[in-house]
Order: sequence, then structure tokens, then C-alpha cells
Amino acid sequence: MRNYNYLKCRTVYQIFPRNYSKAGTLQEVTNDLERIKNLGIDIIYLLPVHPIGELNRKGTYGSPYAIKDYLAISPDLGTEEDLVALIEKAHSLKMKVIMDMVFNHMSRDALLYQTHPEYFLISKSGKANRVGDWTDVMDLDLENKDVLTYLLGVLKHYRKLKVDGFRFDVCSLIPLSFFKKARKELGRKVIFIGESVEPSFIEYLHSEGYYAEEDVNLYPTFDATYNYNYFYELRKYFETKEQKYLDEVLIKIDNQEKIFPKDYLKLNCVENHDQERIASYFKGDALKSVIAFSFFIKGTAFLYAGEEYRDEVRPPLFDKQPVKLEGNKNFYQFIKKLIRFKKSKQYRKLDEFCFIKTPLEHFVLASGFSEKTRYYGLFNFVNEPRKVKIPRGHYVDILNHPTKVIIIGNNDETEVKGPMILKQIDL
Repeated sequence: MRNYNYLKCRTVYQIFPRNYSKAGTLQEVTNDLERIKNLGIDIIYLLPVHPIGELNRKGTYGSPYAIKDYLAISPDLGTEEDLVALIEKAHSLKMKVIMDMVFNHMSRDALLYQTHPEYFLISKSGKANRVGDWTDVMDLDLENKDVLTYLLGVLKHYRKLKVDGFRFDVCSLIPLSFFKKARKELGRKVIFIGESVEPSFIEYLHSEGYYAEEDVNLYPTFDATYNYNYFYELRKYFETKEQKYLDEVLIKIDNQEKIFPKDYLKLNCVENHDQERIASYFKGDALKSVIAFSFFIKGTAFLYAGEEYRDEVRPPLFDKQPVKLEGNKNFYQFIKKLIRFKKSKQYRKLDEFCFIKTPLEHFVLASGFSEKTRYYGLFNFVNEPRKVKIPRGHYVDILNHPTKVIIIGNNDETEVKGPMILKQIDL
């Protein structure tokens, strides 16, 4: 994998520019880059920054995924010069910037439609989408080679502005051959993150006779894909707190090791712009445990701006409502610890991960290990202390007491309240 060693120990920080501040501009994001860097972030991911269509616009401001012009910046966010300034400052702080590319569809009044109506899927009946009926967008004809050539030009335009990579919206619906060509022409260091879609949606598309690429086939063209292959079960567990869904999550994560290539990476989000805030489901130490779990398992860590302050409100996609970028400093420091652990030299060495069965419900005991390094992650998803057995040995608790040696005997039980990441030091 081209960027595997880099991305396996990094955290992606998702920013919705319109709702990132009261002003909602790229300049305000630039002004906050030092705080983001202080958090430990290395990769900033910007939601689409292009002009939004006006025809059939949803809400007051419209969806950033209903793009009117790929080659322009939305005036309410700023200018292309503002984007370049953001990228340059991020680079000066040794951070990377990736942009969201929405190549499956454009707005119903896209400028491209005025010059090239043949680039779009609009039949005599007026059908504008392959599946579904999204009234603010129309699908591009991705079987048209001229369309793919145009889209490749869009990527090259932003690479000239020194963008470090791209997150591709619903990438499973876009020909994999396009991404392979883009990879070849843009260079090996460009980051490709794919929003692969849920298995049930792929199955549905196939049943309707439409193209949809299976998640496993996206590697090695993509550096990382979304964890949507088990996200339905994860979200159901958040909503219902039913153990059966957590069991299914762990089974599917385990199965990744059997199905995907060895150097695969998942983007381990527990929330994003399409999902409810994790803090709306969990409180206290249980909330910490869920987030720590997502950082511990194999994959690229992910934060949606405001998650580090326990924001409980998901910003509306079609209107304006700034995220919460202040609050509990202890929780902010906890997130910093997770990011620092993820970037540590010891974590980079881990090449195998597994789950260890315990008699406890709503609890995960995970292990990450290599030949000379072993960690245990103890994640308690309820707000009451629990006791669990782990193998005997000498440990330090990375999150809570990194300098204190913990000695665990054969029959000892370890009390777990909040998340614990134990490093074994007597191997």
C-alpha cells in the first residue's frame, strides 16, 4: 500500500467549513490550524468547498454534495487564494490537507450541464439518478470516457494547488479503472481515501443491474476505505445497546483480516457528517471507551470536528450551525493522549490485532501485538466498574498511569472503569 505505514498511525480530522465557525469561511479554518496541530492532528479533511447548486436546493444553504462547479470555491467560504493559504499554512505546520471529491453526481443546475449535457444521465422521462430520487443532484454518466477525462482534470487542478490527497464520495459507484488511472497520473504519494458503501447497498445495486465495486477490490488503489462494512451493526449497537450488535461488529472486524489484503486500512469513524454524534449515545467513561476502541484497533483514526469537545449535536448538512470547539479540557486532553498513542513508535510496530472473549457484556478486550510488543485494550461500554482477567505479566497503563508498573498474577482480576491500554513490559 502506497501510504500504509504513514496512515496506519495517523488521525484524520474532518472539517465542515461552513459550520466550523460563525463566519463559516476557509480563513477561519486557517486561523484555527495551530489548535488542530496542538491536538496532534496530521491530516485535515475538508468537506466539499465548491459552489452549491440553487435549483431544488435543500434547506437554506444547500448540501455541499450538490456541487455546481468543481473548479470554483463557494463565495461564502472564500476564494481559491484562501484555499491555497490554508494549504500552505497547514504544510508549514507539517499537516496534510485532503479534499472531498463528489464525482458520482452534481447539482441539477451544474455549469457543466450547460456546456456538456451529454455528460449526465437524464432520460426522456427526466430520470436523473441511477437509484433513489435525490432532487437536488443528477448523476454523471460514468461510462462516458470524456466525463472521466474531465474528472481527472479536476484532480490535477487541485494537485497543482498542493492538495495532498482526496476523499472520494461513494467511490464504490465510480469505475475502479478511473481511480487506477488517476493513481498512475497523480503519483504515489497522493492520499486516496474511499467512501466505500454498505454491503447491503452494493447488493441492491447489483440486483438492479448497476455497477458497484466490492470493498475488498478497492485495495490497493485506495489507501483506506470507510468502515461501512460493519458500520450498520456499530450504529445499531449505539442506538439499542443490544449485545448482539456488538458481537456482530467484532466478528466483522475479525473477518477483515481474512478477507482484505494484509496492508489494508479502514477509516475507523464512530461519527461523521452523515451520522449522529457519538456523545449523543454515550456519556462519561463509556464515551471515552468507545472512542478509545476506535483508535486502538487496526486502521486510520478519525475525528469529526467537535468530537474532541464532546459535541452532541450533528451540524445540519443543509443549513448553518457552528460546531462546538470549546468545552471540557480534560476530555480534550484525553483525545490528545489517544492521538499521541496512535502515533507512537510502539503502535507502529503492531501488525496483528485480535479480540479475546470475556464473560462480560458491553465490554471489549482487544490485543495488538508484534514479535516483541504487546498491548491490551480494555474497553468498558457502561459507566460502572467491571473486572476482567488478562494474561499475567508486568504492565503500564498508557492512558492513565504511564509510569506506574502494574503486576498481574495468574488469577488476578483487573478493575476497569474507563478505557485502559496496557503495554506489557516483561516480554
